[in-house]
Amino acid sequence: MLIKHIEEDFIRAMKEHDVGRVKVLRLLKAAIGKAVIAARTSVKQELDESDVESVVRQEIKKTKDALVDFSRAARRDLEEEAKAEIGILSGYLPKGMEPSELKSLVAEMVTKLKAEGVAEFGKVMGRVMKEVKGRADGETVAEAVREALESK
Repeated sequence: MLIKHIEEDFIRAMKEHDVGRVKVLRLLKAAIGKAVIAARTSVKQELDESDVESVVRQEIKKTKDALVDFSRAARRDLEEEAKAEIGILSGYLPKGMEPSELKSLVAEMVTKLKAEGVAEFGKVMGRVMKEVKGRADGETVAEAVREALESK
């Protein structure tokens, strides 16, 4: 399970005195811990793999948002640190979709839904996101859907 893999990597990083990796994994473990507590109070009762992947994605998104701020503030040191954190966190996600695979899926969905233009963006976007199931981020999917609908 992914939680166990993260825990093992955390212990290994501590033994190897990899300060950067320990910091990132400690934050990730804390976020997962919060999600576990939230799940206990809900109907679900425990986290599954997709929930843990969702937590990892949230942490990546937070770091990317911070990266934008670091870049605006011209803090190159923090930018490099944030990029390294994103790299570490991305290692816990399944392999993403290839751009060509995403474009063909979007084209297939546009045809299937008989979408005629940008006005039907939301309908196509929703269906594509269900098919993608986290293998591509929302911005990339939105860009592909927009391109496909604008070419109609």
